[in-house]
Amino acid sequence: MHVAAAEDETQKRTYIVHMDNSSKPAAFDEHFNWYESSLKAVSESANMFYTCNHAIHGFATRSSKKEAELLKRQPGVLSVIVVNMKFLRLEKLRKKPERILVEEKNLYYYLNCFSFA
Repeated sequence: MHVAAAEDETQKRTYIVHMDNSSKPAAFDEHFNWYESSLKAVSESANMFYTCNHAIHGFATRSSKKEAELLKRQPGVLSVIVVNMKFLRLEKLRKKPERILVEEKNLYYYLNCFSFA
């Protein structure tokens, strides 16, 4: 049981990190830099693979459970939600890369985001 628990702590999963736009420090010119700094404060190895600044402000990352828990304590972080991401058909994704379908607990959120990190 102890080995399984340790593996679960280090296993990478996909998380959506919802940020409070009004909390962005003035020192950061771009949201991307703020998101990156928040993520790097808890993990040197975790990377953002998607950023969003329209429907919500935040980013998607592959992180461990421990890193996600640490992210929740970062200034400006509203929530950290583990999700299973399902991209639309590849052809549609190529035509409209700013659209992504996110499934979380059988609820579907359609996010119109503007850039891949």
